[in-house]
Amino acid sequence: MTLAQIRQLARAMIPGAKIQVIDNAAMDLILNEAVKDIASNTCCLKANKKFNVVASKFEYDLSTVITDYLAVDKSGLWWSNGTVYRPVYPRTLKWFDENRPTWRNLGNASPMEYSIDGDILTVTP
Repeated sequence: MTLAQIRQLARAMIPGAKIQVIDNAAMDLILNEAVKDIASNTCCLKANKKFNVVASKFEYDLSTVITDYLAVDKSGLWWSNGTVYRPVYPRTLKWFDENRPTWRNLGNASPMEYSIDGDILTVTP
């Protein structure tokens, strides 16, 4: 199915989405967001991505370091010390605050836990 056919089908299914109301550029944006939502929820476009970290930095904007980032798969985040990979455990920022109240001031070390809020990845040693 081509993009033109998908637009035509969408307009046929939604009578108010005529081209005079929603032009092709807006329709493409709507369709693209729907596709990203489906891909994110179903994890159907899996990819294994790697990026370099910076010492003393604990927050990363995933949409910047991984430009096609959608979501983390159930396998989660893994850390490599250069020779071996080990899992980093998912938490929430609330969990960090309640269980590791000094997490923002911890020194440099391999991360043990992470949180993802939107597309901001936070790691903590």
